[in-house]
Amino acid sequence: MTLLCEYAYTITQGFFMSETMQYRTFPRFSEEQLSVLGFGCMRLPLNSHKGKDINRELAAAMVRKAVDGGVNYIDTAWPYHGGESE
Repeated sequence: MTLLCEYAYTITQGFFMSETMQYRTFPRFSEEQLSVLGFGCMRLPLNSHKGKDINRELAAAMVRKAVDGGVNYIDTAWPYHGGESE
């Protein structure tokens, strides 16, 4: 893991291990409860400086950690990494 990812892991581990995820309902859109924290896929870890070369193993581990911590809102969009973040 890179230093940045180790730092992010330490921060999220501290949050997920000591806190309970909070959720909000947005009745105008859905009765589904969404986590107050989301996971953004715009800046997934890369294998190189190319915008589409996602480190899939590390990215999957990061998403899994977020989901295991209670995150159920994952922000993906076609422009992120040329459509590869979805």
